[in-house]
Amino acid sequence: ITDVRVQVSVDNDEIRLDQATARMGSGSLKITGSAPLRGFELGAARAVITARELNLPLGEGVKSVADADLVATWEPPGDSGSERSLPRIAGDLTLRSFEYTRPVTMTADIASVMQRGKRTVFEAYDPEDDFLEIDIRIRANRSLKLSNDLIEAELSIQKEGLTLGGTNQRFGLRGDIRIKPGGHIRLRRNEFE
Repeated sequence: ITDVRVQVSVDNDEIRLDQATARMGSGSLKITGSAPLRGFELGAARAVITARELNLPLGEGVKSVADADLVATWEPPGDSGSERSLPRIAGDLTLRSFEYTRPVTMTADIASVMQRGKRTVFEAYDPEDDFLEIDIRIRANRSLKLSNDLIEAELSIQKEGLTLGGTNQRFGLRGDIRIKPGGHIRLRRNEFE
């Protein structure tokens, strides 16, 4: 992160993030926002986040560049002792490019497939550990490329996009992805189109 610039204004009844900008790798990030002040208490906050040509750190073997237009909001808890309010981030993320090259290894033989499965153990979920609600629509300008020892294929996200929703602990992806014709899957010494 370089070229960070932040300008904050405070008056009697509002705190404003007039501008926050930064370079992140080859991309840029811009944030503006505000929240009302009542004495020393912060009211409902809202921030607009704009990112351009951001390299997303998704892990080794996964390259992605994206643009994002997001809105982050937070409502303070009510006076009636109501449920805590999680910050929420919503908006659109557009993949400019996506390439998955991480190797995939599949080792299964008939004997292991025919064995009775082990009992599934679920981790306990504690809602108190949630700190963010997510509602982001994901679209792509180009095909998503998969290229490794198992698959050579291109995927297209349908016009409506994918929706990433949930919380930081429990999230899911909804929507349609199509595999473009001409891809190949390699299993053992066989190749399938």
